[in-house]
Amino acid sequence: MTARIAIRRILHTIHAVRDVHAARKLYQDVFGGIAFAERYHEGEDRDMALLYAANHMIEPMAPRRPDEPDTIFSRYLAKYGESLHSFELRIEDAVEAARLCRERGLDLSTVYPKFFFVKPASTGGIVVQLCGKPLENDPQDYRGWRPDWIEGHPSSLRRLHHIACVVRDMDAAMGFFLDVLAGELISDGHIAHPQPARQVRLMLGDTAVALIAADDPASGPIGAYLSGPASGIYALVWEVDDLDAARAHMAAIGIALADPQLEADGIAIDPAAMLGARHEFRLSG
Repeated sequence: MTARIAIRRILHTIHAVRDVHAARKLYQDVFGGIAFAERYHEGEDRDMALLYAANHMIEPMAPRRPDEPDTIFSRYLAKYGESLHSFELRIEDAVEAARLCRERGLDLSTVYPKFFFVKPASTGGIVVQLCGKPLENDPQDYRGWRPDWIEGHPSSLRRLHHIACVVRDMDAAMGFFLDVLAGELISDGHIAHPQPARQVRLMLGDTAVALIAADDPASGPIGAYLSGPASGIYALVWEVDDLDAARAHMAAIGIALADPQLEADGIAIDPAAMLGARHEFRLSG
């Protein structure tokens, strides 16, 4: 049996934005996010922040010169706009993982000794980053970390429920996450909302991920998403204890809501109010 790359956890979801500071403040206002790092990556001329929203880390990332097309992230923004960019998986050894990925014929980019990206052509349409090192000062690595630290927030936010991904090629996506990586299959079924689609649920380390492939990928909300450049990271779906409290919190801070695409009985933030990112909320349990 071919060796699979073990997954320790999902480190974070990257949100590509034009202004890291504005994004950080937005996540603090909406989610009660706690920022623990801000850094500048000179080699790619980009800024980033690291913050926790409940139990999940978000990394807003922005090119220092977003209107100059001479860096990889300024080109990304020009093509995709502000949006959820990727999620990062914590593995043991990035060099060995890159070797195994190439051995399996995967297409990689931005390869460094400690991390690299797998291009969406090799994952069924999702931008994925693999990292072989812990993040400096990550609160989750300290003794005493409590994933329920957000308890008492006015939105009644509890935790991330899953990352929802729209895939262009389900077989390729499942091959990557289950054969190349050591993901765990939870379920393989069908959903009706927001449109008829196959949905495969996986556990990647400590986090659930839903892979969604529409029966008709040229129609409906999923078709609209796939009609242009897309990273595959469709939405972050969160759990709250009280949907009315979540609505009231969003209204109090001036955050517009939209019709939910995934959680028919839940609520969703208008992506335009979250710098292009879709966030949906469902009841806990």
